[in-house]
Amino acid sequence: MAVAIEEVAVGRLKVADDNVRMDVGDVSELAASIKAGGVLQPLLVREGDYLVVAGARRLAAAKKAGLKEVPVIARAFTEQERLEVMIVENLQREDLTPMEEARAFQRLVELELTQRQIAERVGCSQGKVAKRLALLALPEPVQKQVDSGGITLPDAAELAKVKDDPKLVAKLAKGNKNGYGRSISQKVEEELADRQRVKKHAAAVAALKKKGVNVVDAKTDSYGYQLTLPDGTAEVKAQVYGNTKAVEMDPKKHAKMECHAVALNPRTLAEIEVCTNPKAHPSKADELKAA
Repeated sequence: MAVAIEEVAVGRLKVADDNVRMDVGDVSELAASIKAGGVLQPLLVREGDYLVVAGARRLAAAKKAGLKEVPVIARAFTEQERLEVMIVENLQREDLTPMEEARAFQRLVELELTQRQIAERVGCSQGKVAKRLALLALPEPVQKQVDSGGITLPDAAELAKVKDDPKLVAKLAKGNKNGYGRSISQKVEEELADRQRVKKHAAAVAALKKKGVNVVDAKTDSYGYQLTLPDGTAEVKAQVYGNTKAVEMDPKKHAKMECHAVALNPRTLAEIEVCTNPKAHPSKADELKAA
């Protein structure tokens, strides 16, 4: 069946306000080509009102070239069909910004297309669709950095892994201007590792409490070496050396006492035997003083 192509005055054509492409960009080269050889590919428009479904950039270039008419193919479209065709046609171009792609994919999702269906219609991988959609969860300033090239797509994908914390994303996105230090990927990896440790620590504490064990909080320095117990508590050790404030007692024996508790190293999850009432266990030095 032959496709009907008609010449339509450029003034009758309307560009959709909801076009995926926010800016048609510089059409100078395309305008020069059109001026020399005309519009080689007809615009696709909606029948009746001549709303442009595909070809907004060609229309802009034709106007710049001074053309009065352009070839079009008019078809009847439902609103959903129009949106889908317009979005897919734009996505198949290579000059959309990452965020324009992301917003276009999201609109297809809103049209009830699955990520797999979107990938098939656009001609890309489902992974690309998922990664672009993840960019929409980033704070707006970070999205602008992605479009401007201030943040690479791989780094943006890493930042999307901690999208639940916008303040953290913004902080990590600042990067290191002098080129030294950890990369965004490394920082995100460390953040995710910390979250996993916190999750495992909480699960381990819950398991101990379920067994009836008294658990006290313990903190470590940023490197995980210096352990700090709550005020008024002390570690229980079988042997104490130096001036340490630990309680010297067989931990198994101490475990039977009411003042016994356990602390978990937040980073290693190692169990530390703790006494919640150290004064009830005088040290040898204290005993000598009292004698």
